[in-house]
Amino acid sequence: MKYSKSYVALITPFDKNLKVDVEKIKELVNFHIENMTSGIVVCGTTGEAATLSEEEYILAIKTVVDEVKGRIKVVAGAGSNSTEKAVYLTKLCKDLGVDAVLSVTPYYNKPTQRAIINHYMKIAEVGIDVILYNVPSRTGVNMDVETTVLLSKVKNIVGIKEATGNIDQMIEIVNRVDKDFSVISGEDNFMLPMQAIGSCGVISVTANALPKQVAMQFELTGEERFDLHKFMYNIHKSMFIEGNPVTIKAAMNVLGILENDFVREPLLSSTEETKKELIKLFSKKGLI
Repeated sequence: MKYSKSYVALITPFDKNLKVDVEKIKELVNFHIENMTSGIVVCGTTGEAATLSEEEYILAIKTVVDEVKGRIKVVAGAGSNSTEKAVYLTKLCKDLGVDAVLSVTPYYNKPTQRAIINHYMKIAEVGIDVILYNVPSRTGVNMDVETTVLLSKVKNIVGIKEATGNIDQMIEIVNRVDKDFSVISGEDNFMLPMQAIGSCGVISVTANALPKQVAMQFELTGEERFDLHKFMYNIHKSMFIEGNPVTIKAAMNVLGILENDFVREPLLSSTEETKKELIKLFSKKGLI
């Protein structure tokens, strides 16, 4: 399958002036390649794309593409609640040399299913691999099973990141799409149940901090896989104590991967209480 196993929803590191830290991005790219990550998703929700200028957006994507050098897949977030802008961003990402774009359903506008289909058909015409992204908790609209199945037949639409938390919906999708269409978990704590119903991978927040552990979820089988799931489950849940990417940046800071846990407003860096909670959890797990 073209897009499978562990893809990290990469954070965007900032320096002390809250500027995009290019050197740190390069370091993180190599950290992930060395630790079994199959692909990098840059400038998504976890990458704080909503607070990046277009110049910064281009810089972050170009930095990842140039540093990866074809060693693993690169996917760029290119969604918008404006179809015209989503098409524009998709063209931009294609020119920057990414393998695929991750395209969220139009948020806030609450389009009908017919309108969602129209939106993605126009994006697919750009001529680059498109991974749909269904996350109703953020967008306010759910992409129905029928819509997903229909879109899965469209040229260039190659997969979906499913983050509904609705197992029935995910089972329906897996059962009805072609076997080469990638159904990817959008929630770390659903990795094992998603694997059980036929999902092929994850776009992971936790992988920013623990890439090898997340990647191994797709290498192990049977009881070993279940034991890893049990070990990681409350870690996955803890990454949302203060939401995303506030908590994952705090976790990376605690583990020594990031020198700071800076985020851009309206988000605020994590509280000391959250960091203490993470330290306690990681210590209990033998990670620090």
